[in-house]
Amino acid sequence: MRAFPFDAQQCWINITVRNAAQDSMRLSARLRRTDDSLNLNEYDVLSRDLTVINGTMVIRVILRRYPEYHILSSYFPVFLLHLLGYGTLFIDPKDFQDRGTMSLTSLLVLISFYSDTANSLPKTSYLKLLDIWYIFSVTFLSLIIGVHLATNKVDKQKDPSEMNSKVRKVLPMPKGISDSVVSWGLKPNLSSSELKAKIKRSYNASVLFVAQILFGLMYVIFHVLYWSKVFDNSLIF
Repeated sequence: MRAFPFDAQQCWINITVRNAAQDSMRLSARLRRTDDSLNLNEYDVLSRDLTVINGTMVIRVILRRYPEYHILSSYFPVFLLHLLGYGTLFIDPKDFQDRGTMSLTSLLVLISFYSDTANSLPKTSYLKLLDIWYIFSVTFLSLIIGVHLATNKVDKQKDPSEMNSKVRKVLPMPKGISDSVVSWGLKPNLSSSELKAKIKRSYNASVLFVAQILFGLMYVIFHVLYWSKVFDNSLIF
């Protein structure tokens, strides 16, 4: 079950006749195939064989689970939540409310979705592939929310274009100080609030740019490792 829902199961059936002497009966290891197109609701029959070991008939049936239902009901919706959460890293750095709301909503929907799905999953004491998928999803979206919180580290300032039309009195600066400020590329009449807003926008843009690269690489690496584990399972296909 570790590869659930991409697992295959081996079923063993032992048949022993105890109320008859072994000399009076002969067991033949031939399995009659009455229906080669046997289809089950959840499994595909890969193979069936019969052997006789010490007077006991051993029937082995290998069943492969159909993963289509779980791909459409679990993997695809969560994948869309991944895209939605990752897409919040590309929203304007000034729109913290939009970025935070979208990423937090994606995480809450994912947790609610996982809680409902977990009730219908097989109960095991170890992690299945589907469990790993959900654990990564929750961690991925939680880290994205952490990035958005980091971009709100500086106190929120209004954009200069959105400020009211109140006239601010700017005191003239001495000539020597004004020349030195201009030499550093700063405007002499730049207020402290405007300077903080500019620094914050630059800080947020840098954090989001680095997060776009790191989260993109992390997502690609996880999918390469995850799906290689799925297709490396010798009992799947």
